[in-house]
Amino acid sequence: MTSPPTQAVEVIQNWMLSNIKKQGYERYDDLHIDQIDQRWKARDSWIEGGFEAFRLAVDIRNQHAPSFSVVLAFSLTAGDEPQGLDFRTLQEMNAELSSSPPSVYLFQKGKEPWTETGLRDGVVVADNIMVENMSPDTFGSLAQTNSCYYMEFRQIEMLIIGCDFHTRFQQIAMAEETTGELLLERRLDHESGEAHAFYRSLQGPVRVGIEATGPIHWFEGGWPGR
Repeated sequence: MTSPPTQAVEVIQNWMLSNIKKQGYERYDDLHIDQIDQRWKARDSWIEGGFEAFRLAVDIRNQHAPSFSVVLAFSLTAGDEPQGLDFRTLQEMNAELSSSPPSVYLFQKGKEPWTETGLRDGVVVADNIMVENMSPDTFGSLAQTNSCYYMEFRQIEMLIIGCDFHTRFQQIAMAEETTGELLLERRLDHESGEAHAFYRSLQGPVRVGIEATGPIHWFEGGWPGR
């Protein structure tokens, strides 16, 4: 077995230590595999590259952060209606990959997304998420794990974000347009890239109302990364 590229190990380790220090795991901060190694930019390398990145991340976790869980996530194409777990083989899943490369996440053990929804009989349908147990056998010898889950999020028609914009940070509140349900209140830092990462993670249409008297050029020219 060949040794893993030193640069890939360094990228994952730096991300993990920074994630823990800044509590990025509470914001679902992730690391795309194409940011780890140039070999994993091509779509046909995403599955094998994803699992290689996962194995490296687990090894680094064991050294530096044993109280955390490492999670590898594949983003699939979405439809107008809930799809559920509709693939059984690696080839079928590969055909459903979206345009976003796989990501590595870090979560506190016991606070992973599927545990927060409370799995019951293998399937949970909450207000905005569905979780199903998934057999690791789908991935064959690639998956060196005993736990796999399929997660599907409810499509939200429109997100409304109120933004109190400052030079170094912004304070936001996010709600769903149709119900008015408050989904999130958060302070987003500019210098660390936290704010850019947050806006890149949003799915579907979004409307932002901004209260600012200062350098609003941060928003000019379109949404960061969108």
